[in-house]
Amino acid sequence: MGSSASKVVRPPPPGRDPWAACQAGDLSTLSQWLDEGGQPDAVDSANGRGSLLHAAAAAEQAECVELLLKLGATVDLEVQSMGTPLHAAAACGATATILMLLHYGANPEARFRGRTPAELAQLSGSSATANLIRMHMVGNVPGPFDAHDDETLAPSGGGSLHSSMGSSRPWQIPFEDLMLENTIGEGSFGKVYKAKL
Repeated sequence: MGSSASKVVRPPPPGRDPWAACQAGDLSTLSQWLDEGGQPDAVDSANGRGSLLHAAAAAEQAECVELLLKLGATVDLEVQSMGTPLHAAAACGATATILMLLHYGANPEARFRGRTPAELAQLSGSSATANLIRMHMVGNVPGPFDAHDDETLAPSGGGSLHSSMGSSRPWQIPFEDLMLENTIGEGSFGKVYKAKL
């Protein structure tokens, strides 16, 4: 299960609340706070906002999630009121950050109040998100992606991606092997791009 250790947090200066920055996707304010000595694993237990990673993940702010993880935030940091960041994101149906957390090694089987992230997503009315997490558990989801382009990638044209790749894992495509051409629509996971291998 995840770590429950947290850092003591000094109150942020007025107007520079890193939790609000994470929720709003304000990368500039978050970066500045971290550059000035703020900790990526900071937890705001006094206000029940969890860690910075919980705040960014639940608000589907992929760039903030990526920054925190790259600076050493604990992907499975567990807080008493929210579980892990994956639980927080799953409860909100935040698909883009769920994919990123899973990519960085989040445990999809971690339990919070007896429930996995997939079960929380299902209870919150997001069966697509629950299914995505379950697919990851069996190794059948989109592979690594560039967090700066967290939109869902869809195969273009007819035919099966599985057959064109000759792989036993049909959706395991390294992002760097794709060339994005243009946006072809929007789906429940965000923008859909036409891409070539």
